[in-house]
Amino acid sequence: IAEYAATHGCKRVTMIVADYAPGTDSAAAFKYGFEKHGGTVADTIKVPLGTNDFSSYMQRIKDSKPQCVFPFMPGGPMALNYVKGFAQNGFKQQGIADYDAGSMAENYLDAIGDSAIGIISASPYSTYLNIPSNKAYIAALEKTDPKVKREQELTFGYDGMEVIFHMLKATGGKRDGDKAIASIKGYHWMSPRGPVSIDPKTRDIVQNIYIRKVVKDKDGVLYNKEFQTFPAVHDQWHELHPAK
Repeated sequence: IAEYAATHGCKRVTMIVADYAPGTDSAAAFKYGFEKHGGTVADTIKVPLGTNDFSSYMQRIKDSKPQCVFPFMPGGPMALNYVKGFAQNGFKQQGIADYDAGSMAENYLDAIGDSAIGIISASPYSTYLNIPSNKAYIAALEKTDPKVKREQELTFGYDGMEVIFHMLKATGGKRDGDKAIASIKGYHWMSPRGPVSIDPKTRDIVQNIYIRKVVKDKDGVLYNKEFQTFPAVHDQWHELHPAK
């Protein structure tokens, strides 16, 4: 999302992140990617966990005069109140874009409401992802749960089970940790999120990252519509910080 923002008109960003480890790491990662592509960080605002009133933080955003904002909040009330505060302060009307990294999952959009429309985010998956493997996956789940598209994403568990079954096949069901781990290095399959594989060096997943925008369908339902794909993305943060 940092690369997308910096190459699509934003050269000055204010970051606003929850003050805990994932927020700190996300700010550092965004800063690296944004500056790598010619951007400048105007301000980094850290918000205590559990914050509900974002009014003072919205004023800091205004004072920093950004072209775009990068937030990172844990799911739930913080994400909801941040997005509503962003909308109420009219930043979008002022031409300030919001580039999100994790708060726009469909199971949050109903609570956030129209304030989310137009927000651009990056993610490896959405229940609305418009590819054949996901359509088949969701269609199968909807037979028992018609509301699955608006609920917690399940594809990560699906992919975890894919890896476990592959390990079981490779070891013949025997307890052999070394053989099990060796079997997944470079393993690839078609996931609901698209083509994925296991990096043989880091054992991290290699996957597409989709750039999406929150829109409304013909029935007025909010969802993420992907419009650009970064294919076969490795865990860049891991590669920049290899284990010692």
